[in-house]
Amino acid sequence: MYDLIIFDIDGVLTDGNLLFDGKGNYLKKISFKDLDSFNEIKKMNIKTMILSAEENDMTIYIKNKFEPHYFFAGIENKYSFLTDFISNNNMNLENVIYVGDGKKDFACMKVVGLSICPNDAIEDIKHVSNIILNSYGGNGVVSEIFYLLKNKLNSKSLTDENLYLNFDSIISEHKDLIEDMFNNKQFLSSIEKASKLISESLHNGHKVLSCGNGGSSCESQHLVSELIGRYNMERSPYPAIDLCAGEANITCISNDYSFDNLFERQVTALGKVGDVLIAFTTSGNSNNIINAIKCANNKNMVTILITSNKCYFNESSLVIKVPSRNTARIQEIHLMIIHYICQQIDNDLSVR
Repeated sequence: MYDLIIFDIDGVLTDGNLLFDGKGNYLKKISFKDLDSFNEIKKMNIKTMILSAEENDMTIYIKNKFEPHYFFAGIENKYSFLTDFISNNNMNLENVIYVGDGKKDFACMKVVGLSICPNDAIEDIKHVSNIILNSYGGNGVVSEIFYLLKNKLNSKSLTDENLYLNFDSIISEHKDLIEDMFNNKQFLSSIEKASKLISESLHNGHKVLSCGNGGSSCESQHLVSELIGRYNMERSPYPAIDLCAGEANITCISNDYSFDNLFERQVTALGKVGDVLIAFTTSGNSNNIINAIKCANNKNMVTILITSNKCYFNESSLVIKVPSRNTARIQEIHLMIIHYICQQIDNDLSVR
């Protein structure tokens, strides 16, 4: 459940255009249906905040007109302000919705639980947004968000995964994603490179370590089972270790040290020069994954990060980014990548 929803002003509550009245004043356009919807959101069990880098007569008008629970203007570094506010009020960023459209919103929208932008937001913002609205700034943004909150909060979270009406829409998104991947030469090339790196390591007598959290831990387990067992052809088993396996290891390291050290400590114990660490993460922001990759890099291992375009961590030998922000679609494509890599490893090593 979300505790706080934050709105930018310019380009979200207003249309982002600047009008002059000929008397030295400038004007902004707002929608009264958005004002009504904002008042309806305030009646829900969720706090409202307006956070703006601007501070002038217009922002004062917005404050008095919308009357949010929290109002802050003249905030140049929104990210620092937000993180301090969340910490000081014992909140969690995962329970925050942020609605923004411009560069000053970018850092905040990367870290909150749900990021939403108008249809006319800048491309970088669309890239990090979980939901891109049909509405434009100052013309229905709040109204559309109120509809989503009202009709979707009966589910555990309001994300793009919850907005599908039927299975046809899921298939349609798969078709679009497949087309995006097919036309993304860098993405296709990264998968080929990963297959070669793993094959070369196994051929030289090294092993594979793999890890992930939640659904990604299942991807890790799946990969290792294909390597130790077999994929399609009969052959000798390949040395591979799933770092997600073993309740005693997981609870011991997490309890005695930290969950952030879960995979790093195992890489320290098991990883050798020339080994491969394959890390799965839909977000790319899990501390235990990042720590494991950094540790493996320090040991001169090959590191392969299989993630999505939500990820901004690139300190890996190779990064494979599924061009999606939908967790379910990302994990489904990760499984396709696993199967292809296993097929290519078999093909490469069978002819050596």
